[in-house]
Amino acid sequence: MPSSPSPMDSITSTFHHLLNHSTILHFTWSLPLTFASLPYFLFLTFLTYLSLTFLFSHYFPLFFLPPHFLKAISALHDLLRC
Repeated sequence: MPSSPSPMDSITSTFHHLLNHSTILHFTWSLPLTFASLPYFLFLTFLTYLSLTFLFSHYFPLFFLPPHFLKAISALHDLLRC
């Protein structure tokens, strides 16, 4: 009687397919063509993150919101990140 494939076999097969995909294997990094590859983009992203973090923490404090509302915001954030 043949045994059913284990979950680990499925994961290994998926990784093998994704990592050996032709798009991945033949990828080349080109500064003007690859999205967000310029150091300027990295610097701008980092600066924007720090600025928004500062602004939100000092000018839009969330401490007045009840905990259940903050939990809902956190859950929505996690869903959007996926």
